[in-house]
Amino acid sequence: MKLRFSEKSGIFMKVLLLVISWFIILFSLMIQNSDAFIYWFNPSVVSISDERYFYTLVPTFLNILLLFFQIKFLGVRERKTTIHKILFVTLIINSILFLYYVIYQL
Repeated sequence: MKLRFSEKSGIFMKVLLLVISWFIILFSLMIQNSDAFIYWFNPSVVSISDERYFYTLVPTFLNILLLFFQIKFLGVRERKTTIHKILFVTLIINSILFLYYVIYQL
């Protein structure tokens, strides 16, 4: 039994996942650059560096996996569309941020 989605629901899901990906990128940038945001997000913080490490690397890595699988499961006809290019650029930006966070934490 296969699940079949209409074309509109498939596009909606791709756009929704892309918005979630960009939200994760913005969230990790805010955490990386603002101690006040860390205290607001978790008032009982003991170590800012540990919180920053967790809230930047883990969501960014999961975002890389999400984007990779979104690109991997695109249909053959969708490989040359704008959504593929947007997903690919988002994946590259996310990968660069992930490497920056790893180097910054060392």
